[in-house]
Amino acid sequence: MASEKRQSLNEEQAAHLIKMTLEERRSATSRPFAPGDSIGHYVLKKLLGKGAFGMVWQAEQLHPMKREVALKILRPGLDIEESSDRFRIEGCALARMNHPGIAGVLDFGNLPGGEPYFAMELIRGGPITVYCEEKDLTLAERLQLMVQVCHAVQHAHQHHRGEIVHQCAADAGEPQ
Repeated sequence: MASEKRQSLNEEQAAHLIKMTLEERRSATSRPFAPGDSIGHYVLKKLLGKGAFGMVWQAEQLHPMKREVALKILRPGLDIEESSDRFRIEGCALARMNHPGIAGVLDFGNLPGGEPYFAMELIRGGPITVYCEEKDLTLAERLQLMVQVCHAVQHAHQHHRGEIVHQCAADAGEPQ
């Protein structure tokens, strides 16, 4: 029941974001982000990575509770009209997924200029290859880890074809 409540809340928030007008999107300002910046009720701590149209930051959620999250933000400087829809589709797809190998979406929001962002579970860990080397995993153990990754990717593709972006991290032997 709790996951149903979380899912419907995310879908409600996502529907609101999709209804933004083109004028709201055009008014966005492009500026770089830095540690200490506030975005909604989040404070940016550390840049974790960049992709084609998004950046992921480790952030602290201040309200309604304090916790560490991963905050994905549309990259500054992109054409907001072209990029926002794809970014929102990705966030909505992630919000609908329910798999132990896929980080869950916790919240959606918009910057004052209309650029979207979404908060996800923060998965501590690093690249799966580094994890395998550090733990000195055998070939059989590495293959078992990859089977878990494949199950998560299969789930995403079966349920959300065309909306998926892949990123793999491993911590305590569990890929996410």
